[in-house]
Amino acid sequence: MNVPPLTWLRTRVMVAPLRWRLTLVTVSVLAVILTLFGIIIYKTVETTILDTTANGLMVSARPAVTSRLRARALQPGTPVAATPGAAAVEPEPTATAVTTQVDQRVPITPDSPAGKSLADLARILTTRNTAARTTDINGRTLGDGPALADQTGVVAPVLAPTLYREVAETGDARHLRAQTDSGPVVVELVPLFPNNDETQPAIGVLELTTSLGSGDALLDRVRLLLIFGTLVAVAAGALLTLPLVRGALSPIRRLASTSRAIAAGDLGQRVEVPPSGDALAELAEDFNEMVSRLEAAIALQRSFIADASHELRTPLTALSGGVEMLQLGVDRADPEARARLLRLMGGEIARMGRLVDDLLTLTHLDADPEHSLQLAPVDLGALAAQVVDETRLLAPDRNVVLDLAPGASVMVQGDADKLRQVLLNLCANARGHTPADGTITIGVRRERTRARVTVADTGVGIPPDDLARVWDRFFRVDRSRERRAGQGGLGLGLAIVRAIVEAHGGAVAIASTVGLGTTVTLQLPLALRASNTPSSATSMATLPVSTRHGDQQPGHVPGD
Repeated sequence: MNVPPLTWLRTRVMVAPLRWRLTLVTVSVLAVILTLFGIIIYKTVETTILDTTANGLMVSARPAVTSRLRARALQPGTPVAATPGAAAVEPEPTATAVTTQVDQRVPITPDSPAGKSLADLARILTTRNTAARTTDINGRTLGDGPALADQTGVVAPVLAPTLYREVAETGDARHLRAQTDSGPVVVELVPLFPNNDETQPAIGVLELTTSLGSGDALLDRVRLLLIFGTLVAVAAGALLTLPLVRGALSPIRRLASTSRAIAAGDLGQRVEVPPSGDALAELAEDFNEMVSRLEAAIALQRSFIADASHELRTPLTALSGGVEMLQLGVDRADPEARARLLRLMGGEIARMGRLVDDLLTLTHLDADPEHSLQLAPVDLGALAAQVVDETRLLAPDRNVVLDLAPGASVMVQGDADKLRQVLLNLCANARGHTPADGTITIGVRRERTRARVTVADTGVGIPPDDLARVWDRFFRVDRSRERRAGQGGLGLGLAIVRAIVEAHGGAVAIASTVGLGTTVTLQLPLALRASNTPSSATSMATLPVSTRHGDQQPGHVPGD
């Protein structure tokens, strides 16, 4: 199968090592710049040679042209003194000289005095290196210097009549490059005016031609020099760029080596941050931060697996022992013992169910937080009042207070079940760490476009070192594993709180002082129409009382 050259080249470049690709790009850019620079230099030299040669022709011919176009030179019968290859010297006109008027309505003929004078001008200006021709304004030849003098090897080309007419009509000299049998030449076209008076119409055109052989030889040397210099510069650029690129890519190679070590399981590896402070340094810093977070996440997962195994082992052991006792029939003679055994097994099953529910809740919120909520208008005051009633039933020895702002109800657009779970989790944490006769306060306030809910307690508080991590999943202030059966959690309570609040577009914050208590603050956006509708009030009033998500045993710590 035939592969297009560009496709083959692109494929080869893409599979090449990065250092070679960067070197290729750098050298290609250098080659393009040098090529463009060389073209500009070459064209400038070429134009300069052409302009200089043409100007030299016009300057050398100016004395003879000035002399032959004087008034007496155009009078009938005026002798023309000239020697081959030399310009004739005419006497200066006297004050009594009579100006000959040339009628431009009739073209000059070769036999007319003006025509003979212009023919002599062509012969005078023809030399070994210059060929001169004179024509009328329509391009007809009046004098051909090479044919008259027969002393030059330069051929004067015959150009298009329109060029001669344009020069005569515009009165502006011009030059051009032409190719003849004897090689490249430059042709200078000069308009001729009677008495050198440019205000009068031109009577003819002088064509001066000289060879460009020496100029082209210079251009050939310049071209070879530019090509050779460009190739040398490109080769030197490639040789110098490759080690520089290799050195510049050394941080990336170290990054790749460290990545392979980390992939092999050595999470303690870090990349050395270059002191340059550039993008590579930022990449190294971000990489090290990513590895640190990965190491922390893996450590957290390992801790979670250990904690989950410990937490599940207790209920599974209890269930296994209960099932074994039922199979042996040791409870047949004691119905009360059988009932206690079944209640114990049911409690352990409920504990494992709470763990599964918490994990599923977090999984759903992580996967699709928006669609995991069933949004409807929710009265936070009514919801908080119901949670207070439930907390009072679960903790009759604590003072549970509801702090509502007077006035209109505080309405948000949210999922009533999920928000109720948030408050129950916070109250469970609070009652687990608030001693008897302590106080738990739930406050609801409206603040401009947001609703503010606080859950404050007068418990033992949280150490400052642990305060920033209480929202992390699986984190527990109490890290001991030897806890009484059925007590404590896996550090998912506050993680669920934050996930639910953020899914509602809100934010959470916590403040705590050891020995004085803890305050958790929730901020939720108010509903667009914050009105206390009967439907929302009814839905809040008929919510079932349940402690499935919020009921935690004494000993539960913040962050569970």
